[in-house]
Amino acid sequence: FITKYFQELDGLDPVQMELMLKLGENKDEMFLKTVLQNLIGKAELGKNVKYLLQRINLVVCSEANNELFITVFNTISNLPDISVADVKFALRLTTETTKLITISRQRNDQGVEIQNNDDLDADGERNEDLADNPFGLGY
Repeated sequence: FITKYFQELDGLDPVQMELMLKLGENKDEMFLKTVLQNLIGKAELGKNVKYLLQRINLVVCSEANNELFITVFNTISNLPDISVADVKFALRLTTETTKLITISRQRNDQGVEIQNNDDLDADGERNEDLADNPFGLGY
């Protein structure tokens, strides 16, 4: 239901997108597939694709399906009319995701149990304020 609804992501308003995110809670990989589907044939990064990328947990996506994660960001970087701001946006997302994965792995190697990366800030410290935006990017 959700993937069919998101086929035309550009036509959705923020309220509709939030509803779908709530209905599909914890289905971050499915949402990343939706992002990829909505990038095919596009020349630039649309506002709704950016919104979805900000709202899903990219750490979970990368760890669950790194090939899909890489494909999405390669597709973004190859959009013919991508703006400099959108390239920076994509770079910031991938950099923050990589940092959080590295921090999680370091803590796991040290025997510190991490149940969820959502509450780690970029320095690897617990920050409860990041629960709604695990990347703390403030877009």
